[in-house]
Amino acid sequence: MDSSSRSLSKPFIPASGEPAAARHPVFPGSEGFQAFVVRVGSRVVLAIALLLMPWATLSPSASPPSAIAAPMHIVALAGLTVLALLSFAKVWHRVGAVVFVFGYSALMELLQYYHPERNGNMEDVGANMLGCLAGVVIYTTLK
Repeated sequence: MDSSSRSLSKPFIPASGEPAAARHPVFPGSEGFQAFVVRVGSRVVLAIALLLMPWATLSPSASPPSAIAAPMHIVALAGLTVLALLSFAKVWHRVGAVVFVFGYSALMELLQYYHPERNGNMEDVGANMLGCLAGVVIYTTLK
């Protein structure tokens, strides 16, 4: 039987008898599909956040009061780290994503150091590192 003579109203079930959702990890309705949607959604949100990060960190008007700067860094980087971890399925891809998020935040601090109206410092880089570690702890605890 060739594919053109097959009825379109009947789903194709291979000789093994398994439905498509059981064979294909990203078939709608499967657990793999839900994980796929979470990964793609997390990547989109992470990409938007990383694209907005230069404006948020280099704009003089976006400078937070110094009393809340460190907690804000920790919370922001924890959130970005959780998004990075949700964005990938393989362990080494997750590790790379977390390293990228931290490196990107450190680059923003370096750019702030050379910006005349902002000040980047090692305390902020340390807060970013704590935020990344907090994000890893949150992810592993909730997973």
